[in-house]
Amino acid sequence: MMTFPQPNQADVDRAARELYQPFGNCGACKRPVTLADALQFKCPHCGAMYLPGPITPERARVMLDTLKRRRRELGFAA
Repeated sequence: MMTFPQPNQADVDRAARELYQPFGNCGACKRPVTLADALQFKCPHCGAMYLPGPITPERARVMLDTLKRRRRELGFAA
């Protein structure tokens, strides 16, 4: 299992709160994509591959799991 540097807790909390808010737009269909969508590498509207940056699918899964867990800890629905 890979280990990753620990992010700043304030950044994790912000990302957790904003996980399902529009993050950007799909390059193919131009519709809004959330951070949760981006971390799954797929546009939920058209199915096009969405690349959130230089990140591996493994790292994206870890980030998404972490943010969902933190949302629950902050009292939001996962």
